[in-house]
Amino acid sequence: MFLPATSLITPERAEVLKKHLCRDGRTLVWTYAPGISDGKTLDVARIKQWTGSEYKTAGPATVEMEGWKAVYCFEYKTMTPALLKQIIKGAGVL
Repeated sequence: MFLPATSLITPERAEVLKKHLCRDGRTLVWTYAPGISDGKTLDVARIKQWTGSEYKTAGPATVEMEGWKAVYCFEYKTMTPALLKQIIKGAGVL
């Protein structure tokens, strides 16, 4: 699953992500600053919660999470079509 614009992750959205996506060996690709906002505050520490990587980590960086895999790409330009295809293939989609 490619999640290019998930800067806002409210507690309600977090529950949906955990219940339906962050599980079952899935691979989630995150870009820029996922979860930096919970709808009330900004906190870069929340990015690591969702990606397993620190904010602005050079990447793409892949981290095995609990039951799923996170791929974090701070800069969109580093997510080339070839790399995205490799990630998709590794996730078993192609």
